[in-house]
Order: sequence, then structure tokens, then C-alpha cells
Amino acid sequence: MTKERIFSIIIIVVSIFSVIAGIILLSRKVPEKTTFETSALKSVFPIKKDSIAVVNIYGEISFSPVSLPLSMMRGADAIVDQIDRFSKDSRVKAIILRINSPGGTVGATQEIFDAVIRAKQKGIKVVASLGDIAASGGYYIACACDRIISNKGTITGSIGVLITSPNLNSLFKKYGIKYNVIKSGAYKDTLAFWRDLTDEERKLLQNTVDNVYEQFLFAVAGGRNIEVSKLRKIADGRIFSGQEAMEAGLVDELGGFDKAVKVAAELAGIKGEPNLIRNVSIPLERLFEFFEKDSGNRFNRYLSSLPTPVKYLYSGNFDIDNNLITLR
Repeated sequence: MTKERIFSIIIIVVSIFSVIAGIILLSRKVPEKTTFETSALKSVFPIKKDSIAVVNIYGEISFSPVSLPLSMMRGADAIVDQIDRFSKDSRVKAIILRINSPGGTVGATQEIFDAVIRAKQKGIKVVASLGDIAASGGYYIACACDRIISNKGTITGSIGVLITSPNLNSLFKKYGIKYNVIKSGAYKDTLAFWRDLTDEERKLLQNTVDNVYEQFLFAVAGGRNIEVSKLRKIADGRIFSGQEAMEAGLVDELGGFDKAVKVAAELAGIKGEPNLIRNVSIPLERLFEFFEKDSGNRFNRYLSSLPTPVKYLYSGNFDIDNNLITLR
């Protein structure tokens, strides 16, 4: 039996199992305030009075497509859902955003940012704990928090916007490849990979980038209480170490996750050892993720490389699976 046939059989079995599991999950009535629940997965840790919730923001930020039946809410949607649900529970006094991300698409980043603002408006204290990297969109989200705690060597900053697109025009000319295009307007195929940008297109795209950049700039200025004119001098896409970022006023304190827990507890007025709430995947979701490692994630990575989304993204190579950062 070939590997392809074995894989197909496994996928069919998983699909059948997921349908059955989904029906069971949907048919069960769960009390509203027994355990924290996000979509079809629940935390195995009960929520106690004066708890601190931990929300992980790992990898490139985007609205991830669902590639398997009954797969849970993914990407930015799942993060927003977690923040909103935690902020509605009276037993949760603070949220720690554990950020290990080079950034991502603008819309997804801004929705998470807005969710943090909503949580703060409900009286929840929110602390950002920066891991290996919290650049561009990852840092954008951190600026919505009450405090930002960074490791000394965390790669952070990269305040800026980019739009990228491959240009295969020279290659196509070399081999005589041509594209037939019928379009409704002059700019409908802007950033097409088969031709160069026109001057007019470049100007329009630059206007869009500049507009989105201003949104980023004012979000950082407001969150960090830094004058916009002062911020512009360092908001040119450059990266900082955590220590440099602190000297520039981009983070509040240096330290790891334990430091973030201590700060969150102090802000929320929690005495003694705080109860931490973390979400964990149920076995069904882990099974989905196992198959997505070799199939769906490749497609997701391809989608994230497409030129259409305007991104708050640091352009270094970042491999979250292997915790590898390669600077360009």
C-alpha cells in the first residue's frame, strides 16, 4: 500500500471522527462559568478568583484559513475570542499576552489590538511578555497593553509597513512568456508578477503604505506616550534588542515571563501566588495540527507570502517551529 493511499485513509478516518466529535461537543450544554472555553476547546485549568489569563500570540499574525473539517477557530480570530472571553469573566483580573511574533497582516493585527483595548476598558490589566521576537505587528499589539516586559535580547521594534510582490517580467521576456489580461480598470492588476509597476501604481501603493504607517505610528505614540515627532526618528523599520528598546522608551522593564506575571499581579492587586490560566488543545485539535504540519501549514505559508495583504511584518526569516531567527 502506497504512502499516499495510507495518508488518504487516515484523513478519511480523522474526518469521520471529527464529525462525530463535533456533534457530541455541540450537543453538550456547558455551564457558562465553570471553565474557560474557546470554540470547541476548553482549558483543563479551572478559573479561580483573582486569576491571570495567558494568551499566546505565536508566529505570523493573520486570519488563518480552515483546512480540515470542524477545525477550531484559528489565527487572529482565536486570539480575539480568547481575550474577549477572559475579559468578560469577573474572576480574571489580568491578562498576559505572550508574544513571539514577527508581525503579520494589518487587519488581523488591528483586531487583536482592539480586543486588548476592550479588555482594558472592562478594568482588566494587560501585560505584554515578549519572547524571541515581537517586531512590527507583534510590537503593535504590545503597545495596547498597560506594560511591556521584554527580554534583554528580544528582537523588537521594526515599526513600519511593507507590500511585497515578485517580479518575473525579465524571466518571462527571456522565455517569451506572455499574459493576456482583460481588466475593468487601469489599476486592477497592480502588483501583477508578470510585469513591472508603473509610476502611477507605485505612487498609489506608496500612499496606501504611508496611510497605514501613520496608523501604526499613532498607535505606538498613544500606547507608549511618546511624541509622534520624536517617535518618527526611530520608526523607520529598524529593529532593537530589548535593552535598546527600553532605552528608546519602547518597553517598560526587562525580564522574562516570570517578571510579567509579577507585574500583572501587582497591577491587578492580586496578593500571594496568582492562579495562571492557560488554554491547552484537546487531543482532537492536536490531531488536526499534526496533519496541518505537513499539508495545511504549507498552504498557509504560501498564502502569507502573497503580495496582496499590506503587512506590519519584520522581513527577517523567522521559523517559529524551530525557534530560529535569521536576520537579513
